[in-house]
Amino acid sequence: MAQAVGDAFESGKHLFVEAGTGVGKSFAYLVPAIERVTQHGGRVVISTHTIALQEQLIEKDIPFLQKALPQSFRAVLVKGRSNYLGLRRLARASERAKAKGLDIAFIHGDAGATPLEPRSFDLLFSRFGVMFFENPAVSFAHLRKALKPSGRIAFVCWRRFPENEWVLKPFVAASQFIAPPARPGPEDPGPFSFGDPERVQRIFRDAGYRDLQMTPFDAELRLGRNLDEAMTDIVQFGPVAALFADAPDDLKAKAVDA
Repeated sequence: MAQAVGDAFESGKHLFVEAGTGVGKSFAYLVPAIERVTQHGGRVVISTHTIALQEQLIEKDIPFLQKALPQSFRAVLVKGRSNYLGLRRLARASERAKAKGLDIAFIHGDAGATPLEPRSFDLLFSRFGVMFFENPAVSFAHLRKALKPSGRIAFVCWRRFPENEWVLKPFVAASQFIAPPARPGPEDPGPFSFGDPERVQRIFRDAGYRDLQMTPFDAELRLGRNLDEAMTDIVQFGPVAALFADAPDDLKAKAVDA
């Protein structure tokens, strides 16, 4: 793979490579990229799909190569606010809505601080997003001010971690080879931070809401079209991604096999 990446740099051609998890592919594109910029100048942009991979590159792989390789180079991290909102995609979505004559406003801002017209909305809806609020009670109190007196809020979130077997079972299997990181605190943001019904009720009471209803929902979750795609997805999400973040490649490979 490293040779193919180097050849692509040299020829100026596009290259698409598919490789399994835990085979050391990050070095296979980092080393040719470093050789390219140190020999020919210029810059290389590396875009990651997950926060875990971003942290692996910037905190582990690149510092290792800075010590191991004779070339001198530097790397910087460029990221969007919070969970990497793509501003160009947001702008593109706004343009498409206007082109279709849809009366939709796209706003980039902090849910706990962005000015919203008071008492102007009938419904607030979120799909797997509210669990990541740094201070959920403050954010929901701010959003409540934008609701009409008859308005309501509805959202979908994950239940407790042990109730989500699609991520629990891979985590348990991988933990046979990789020591689990410290568990997040009960008030820390994260994918399963709204899994405790009592905590959710307390947050909404503190934010000034009433008549809270929570309904468990069970459904089949499909990850990819086959086992390989499912494994590629699962190691990039939540607890499993955190487990893999600082693990050596040989242990990652054993964990994936498990």
